[in-house]
Amino acid sequence: MNVKMLSVCMLGMVLAGPALADAAMPGVAEPYLKSFQGAWEKSSEGDLPVYECTHIAGLAAKNVAEKATAAAARQAYKACYVDAALRYSEAFFKLHSNAVITDDGKPLGCQMYSRYIKGHVVALESYLDKIGFTAAELNAEIGQKLDTVSASCEVDLNS
Repeated sequence: MNVKMLSVCMLGMVLAGPALADAAMPGVAEPYLKSFQGAWEKSSEGDLPVYECTHIAGLAAKNVAEKATAAAARQAYKACYVDAALRYSEAFFKLHSNAVITDDGKPLGCQMYSRYIKGHVVALESYLDKIGFTAAELNAEIGQKLDTVSASCEVDLNS
């Protein structure tokens, strides 16, 4: 590995770190707030918030049936499915050497990232019908909002 390339990647990670730390957490209603804060923190550390998001999804699936709580339920679920996944994606490639470009022109962490991000959406997909979203629409939103490094892995969340 080229020392110059590694130095550039490390500098980029140091400079980008504060931007990630300052990104605002999406607002969610009170019943989801504690779990979503945990999910946001975990995502910020480059870990998938599977437990936190499945808890939110289960609660949202119960609350979506009531007209008074349906919008908040959908918002919290989508925040976990999409926003936490995007936050995780950014943080994951800032860890270790995951963003270092390999001989195939893709970041070193792509293979592991693909497995993990697919696991995130699969863990939440069983709630989609109850909450009123489709995997295709939420996965497309993730794909459209990914940062450049994450997008370069070309992960198909619908497969």
